[in-house]
Amino acid sequence: MNTQQVTQEEILNVINKLAIQVRDDLQEHSVFEDDSDTLEAVKSIIKIAQMPGQEYPFEEGDTYYTITLGEIIESVWDEQSKEIYLIHDNNYFSTLKDAVKHFQKHSKHTPKIILL
Repeated sequence: MNTQQVTQEEILNVINKLAIQVRDDLQEHSVFEDDSDTLEAVKSIIKIAQMPGQEYPFEEGDTYYTITLGEIIESVWDEQSKEIYLIHDNNYFSTLKDAVKHFQKHSKHTPKIILL
């Protein structure tokens, strides 16, 4: 019997790619039904991806910034942030200055900045 060892990192990469694919496929439908099999699958993916060893860019309570549709959004890292991090492939920044710098490098427009 030929078995191949798979690392936890490889498993998490597959889970993250699957989560992104599910997100992209479901953008057309905008909401999940409460008893949806897809919703349960996404919840399971998130739980598995949050296994010990999963590294996040911030810790609970940290302020961070993301860029979405021409907006720089200030947020505070929490459990919901972890779920969003696993499903969306956003750019995350520790400072507003870094977010603005990145935005200006990739866009000729002025960003709308949304602070808490």
